[in-house]
Amino acid sequence: MNRRTVLLPGLLLAAPALIHAQPSAPAATAGPSRLEEIVVTARKREQSLQDVSVSVMALPESVLTDALITDSEDLTQLVPSLNIQRAGAPRGSSFNIRGIGTQSFSSAVEPSVSTVVDGVVLGRSGMAFLKLLDVQRVEVLRGPQGTLFGKNSTAGVVHIISREPSDEFTASITGTAIEDEELEGGFTASGPLTDTLGFRVTGSYADDEGYVENVFDGNTLNGSEDWSLRGKLRWEPTDSLRLNFSGDSSESKGDGFVTTLRSVDPFPAEPPNNQDFVDTVLETIDPVVPSETNLKVNHDVPDRIEVEGRGYSLTADWDIGEHTLTSITARRKWEQKQNVDADFLPMRVAAVSVDQNGYTQQEQWTQELRLTSPADQVISYVAGLYLFDQTINRTFTRFLGLGGPPLDGAATSVFQVETLNYAAFGEATWNIADDLRLVLGARFTHDEIEFDFLRTSESPFQPAIPPFSDDVTEDDLSGKVTLEWSATEDVLLYGSYVQGYKGPAFNITTGSTPENTTPADPETSESFEVGMKSGWFDNRVVLNIAVFHTRYDDFQAQATESRLILDDDGNTVDVNMDGEPDRSFSFILTNVGEVTTEGVEIDLLAQPTENLSLFGGLAFIDAKIDDYEGGPCSFGQEFRDIGYRGQTSCGDEPANQDLSGGELPYSPDWKLNLAANYTIPLESQPFDIVLNTSFRAQDDVQLSIDQDRYQRQESYEVVDMSVKLQDKDDRYYVTLFVKNVFNEDYVVNIAAQNENLLPGAYAQLFPRNYERRFGVTFRYNWY
Repeated sequence: MNRRTVLLPGLLLAAPALIHAQPSAPAATAGPSRLEEIVVTARKREQSLQDVSVSVMALPESVLTDALITDSEDLTQLVPSLNIQRAGAPRGSSFNIRGIGTQSFSSAVEPSVSTVVDGVVLGRSGMAFLKLLDVQRVEVLRGPQGTLFGKNSTAGVVHIISREPSDEFTASITGTAIEDEELEGGFTASGPLTDTLGFRVTGSYADDEGYVENVFDGNTLNGSEDWSLRGKLRWEPTDSLRLNFSGDSSESKGDGFVTTLRSVDPFPAEPPNNQDFVDTVLETIDPVVPSETNLKVNHDVPDRIEVEGRGYSLTADWDIGEHTLTSITARRKWEQKQNVDADFLPMRVAAVSVDQNGYTQQEQWTQELRLTSPADQVISYVAGLYLFDQTINRTFTRFLGLGGPPLDGAATSVFQVETLNYAAFGEATWNIADDLRLVLGARFTHDEIEFDFLRTSESPFQPAIPPFSDDVTEDDLSGKVTLEWSATEDVLLYGSYVQGYKGPAFNITTGSTPENTTPADPETSESFEVGMKSGWFDNRVVLNIAVFHTRYDDFQAQATESRLILDDDGNTVDVNMDGEPDRSFSFILTNVGEVTTEGVEIDLLAQPTENLSLFGGLAFIDAKIDDYEGGPCSFGQEFRDIGYRGQTSCGDEPANQDLSGGELPYSPDWKLNLAANYTIPLESQPFDIVLNTSFRAQDDVQLSIDQDRYQRQESYEVVDMSVKLQDKDDRYYVTLFVKNVFNEDYVVNIAAQNENLLPGAYAQLFPRNYERRFGVTFRYNWY
């Protein structure tokens, strides 16, 4: 543990002395405005953010609007300990909190970060990447949250809360135009239909032409056309019963997630090496030149991706005396179709070509029943039951072109995964004294997973696999204990111990076989955390600090299984004629022995003057692999036979290395964000001017669990700026903005390429705002 982590508990213990020593604040009427209270539901009941003994960063609508955040993936710009593990499509990507996330192609594994929309858990990690449509706030809960949220929350929770129907009629329209032909628009209408029935409907549309040039046909890739629609009805038939029905649908079509070649280098640097093969590749893809700023590809196969999502939910709140019984019933469906040019080439090089397509369909049904007691009694509590039922169907086809018949051929994998999860949970708060409380919680979880798999094939290098199936069942009881002390009216100190649990999993991918689909054990964790929630200077400054240490056992991670390809006589083969033996590979899911994440999180809200407001956060996180012998090697490490810390076992059969002591991927050691809003009043005009500047920076970050030194993004800093004309009556605003003012290049993914196709090559994925871009956005409101 570093010095920062050791010192912070001392600062927390010294907090009362600091509080009593602070100078008296002037009366609120004589100085700047106090910060508005932020209400969260991190413990399944409405509470002030400052009264919740959980490390949670709340992002109200005003913060999201000022930062021009319209997609959930951009939340990482505001929450330092929240990151995204990128893959080639949404279904393989996931959120990561405090260095913990699950990135896997398997259809039978849960994400470690739970994404919840209006109380409904989304069962697949790809469902988390959506438009933030008419959002009231976003709550990011950091650390294991299994007691109350259960499903998929061993690392944390991202809870998106949308706006409810309003008591009076309101409507708004929005529009955004950004250079490089990106347009967005939306509308909202809300109000009463009768004295007891209200509605809200919201829609959005976006069209982005993309930013990666395909020199093969002149098209621009990594664009999309998206639309979303959500409707809500709120009915209050009696004073004690409230019913909220919500339905939504969305669709995205485009050619996104296309990666560009970052490097194609010979190895070793001096002959004898594969220089002739590299020269052939570079000549074939010309005029594409691999580099760290390359934004061109030469693809002869169309890249396409389509994602659809829809669902509905019914939330009922029934007041029974002083208690409230809540029921949330929901059904959701999510689909993804994708076609990928996997070889990066416009034609066969040395007789090899690859393209692949996949279709995923997910359906889930969830039911939660929850009883909430009054908060002002000696022992207050929340208790409930939860049911999750999910079915995933997937079809995946990969074509391997190896020089013509009989070597050419495609293989198609078809599989279904069914998951059943039910749980009973509870959390009770014992108000020992006015300033001292003890929180106890527990959750019993039952998991069942079963699958069916088969693969048909016309490819000699992708053998057919007869139908097979398997199932697994697990039970778990995990708990939580927290001690809260209100040191003063404005300071809460707490310490907690929380157990986390993520259910068992199977390795169900296109490369599954009966031998490599033994179930992965459940992932468990123990987390220790101390924290402070504090308000200073008459609540004009809110400073929250959390110090944590969490150990994960049997951490579930994706690895690459690689073996030499042998002919009928047991000899190695070299189909692509690069001078190296070819290998077969498949992505597998496995348990890492033990990983640890520890660090410090600091959140800041401030209103120093009436016209100046600040919002920011800082995280120092040390996320390490403690024990992982027999870990995977990247394709690049296998090709060079140089692994982590110079190990030479990546050329062994099978390829493997000891990753103990390595970094968990997608977790920089430090990350900072800070935003400032300054309002310039214009007394003679109907509007004011609001200036906004946001700064975010992070340390360098490893982008692969195999510790490949070429899969590392260097540290970077990004500045965004905007000028807003804000109507004094809040009827309208117009904002001129610049994203990435200083044109800072960075990527969000670097991947080693299959050594059978492009040995020694690496590809990269740029985010949409990888370069400086100008835009304008407006909103008009009717009341």
